[in-house]
This record gives sequence, structure tokens and C-alpha cells, in this order.
Amino acid sequence: MREAIGRPDSRVVLRRFESADVADLVAYLNDPATAFARYVGASPTPLPFGRRRVEALIDEWSDEERAGTTLAVTTAANGELVGHVSAGWEWDAGTPDLAVVIAPRFRRRGLGTDTVDSMLRYLFDDTMAWMVQAWVGDWNEAGLAFAQANGFREAGKTRRTTRRGGVWVDTVAFDLLRSEYEAR
Repeated sequence: MREAIGRPDSRVVLRRFESADVADLVAYLNDPATAFARYVGASPTPLPFGRRRVEALIDEWSDEERAGTTLAVTTAANGELVGHVSAGWEWDAGTPDLAVVIAPRFRRRGLGTDTVDSMLRYLFDDTMAWMVQAWVGDWNEAGLAFAQANGFREAGKTRRTTRRGGVWVDTVAFDLLRSEYEAR
């Protein structure tokens, strides 16, 4: 992977996490508006995320042997940490999954869209990806709209994937084919 990813006209730069990012990462992972904070990994993760726990996450995300990558999303203007983006190849190198988390105070500014654009460019131009996948909880209306606005198409649904507030919820699968990306 390149040292940093970003289009020349993008407002974001994607880079490896640094030790200076810990405090900002602790803050937004513990923000109640960051639903992802409860789902680092395959199952619900209890809050809060303390400094040591976040340092361990950064070490895990920096592991070159991992089947995937998680990068810091920073502003191109001043390098401020605004979120993170993950791409995983656990199942098939041609079908990575994509997840974007933007800290609540930076949402609704187009930074998530710039992040998706930069990561899709990397995945389709620099890897063997022929399709990129994303999963969104069916309760997350903003996430569902975000996936569709960024060119992803609904591909199906996995029922009863977890419980939210004591109620079973489903996960909606989205995908974007290389041919669809190239036609944009």
C-alpha cells in the first residue's frame, strides 16, 4: 500500500495511524453518535475505549500481515484526524469490503464521500478488486443513504445479524462492481 492515499483535489488524505492520533481516536470512538464504536470486530464491543485499548487497535491496524487495512482519514488542509476507513480481504482478494467512520463533529461536510472516492480509486486502480462490498445495519438510515449516494447498489440482506436495543436487526449488503465504478 502507498504511504498515503488521496486524490489531488480531495479534502482528505488516508494514511497509517500514528501515536499522536490516539487521543482523537479515543474521543470519537467513545462518542455515543459513533455507532461503529460498539462493533470493532465481529461482535458488539463494550464501551468505553480507553487509551491502552485504542493503542492496541492502532497496533492491530498497522500489522502488515493482516488481511486488510485500516487507515486514518485526515484533512488535506491541516492533517486533523476526522475518522478512519477500512478495507478487508479476508474472504477474497477480488472482493474487498469497505467501511468508513467519520467522527460525528466532521459529518455532513463531504469528507466521507471524499474518503470513499479515494479508497475506491485505490482499490480499483491498485489492487485486483473487481467488486467492493459494504454492509450497513438496516436501522442506519443515514448509512443506507450514504452507500447508495456513493454508487453502491443493494445486493441483499442478512437477517437478524445482531440485537439493537433488545430488537433483532438486519444487515443490508451493498456492492459496487469495477465496471460500475469505471462508468461513473
